Amino acid sequence: MARRGWQRGGVLLALVLTTLSFGSAAVEAAELKFGGYAKLDLIFRRYQQNQDLADPGSVPIRGNDPTRFTEFRMHARQTRLNLTLTEKVGPTNLRGFVEGDFFGVTGTQTVSNSDSFRLRHAFGEVTLPTGTTVLAGQTWSSLMTTPALFDVVDFNGPTGSVFVRQAQLRVTQKLTPNWAAVFAVE
Repeated sequence: MARRGWQRGGVLLALVLTTLSFGSAAVEAAELKFGGYAKLDLIFRRYQQNQDLADPGSVPIRGNDPTRFTEFRMHARQTRLNLTLTEKVGPTNLRGFVEGDFFGVTGTQTVSNSDSFRLRHAFGEVTLPTGTTVLAGQTWSSLMTTPALFDVVDFNGPTGSVFVRQAQLRVTQKLTPNWAAVFAVE
């Protein structure tokens, strides 16, 4: 499964690099940035869930708790790695972005607690001087308002919010500094 994600990322990067070589416009040097972070999660619960993420639906109701044991877990699965490629071709901006974390399939203690790499984002986008941006790849859904999400300790994010990344083709037209029209096929 992780191999398939890497293949998609490789194809996207190849498409972005191919896009960068067109025409005879003034091309500035491409900028390649590596990023990410390492994070250690320490989880203690007064009840047992046997998972690395919080699940509000599994919180026991008082008097109906069959698992009367505490639980302590540690992992670094939220650690992320990313790669950003940017280039300017005349007045047009090009950007490719690939990011992953280790919330893929979990191994066991006998297999060195392995957690496989999974693809979070992989997309390329072109921003034209007219304020139009065309994005192709996997990233946050157009139905999400990511600036409205607030930071929480749990990796799942705030309960009840739209929280999905998927493959899409999106066209965004900036109308004013604060407003944009978005059309997407997801």
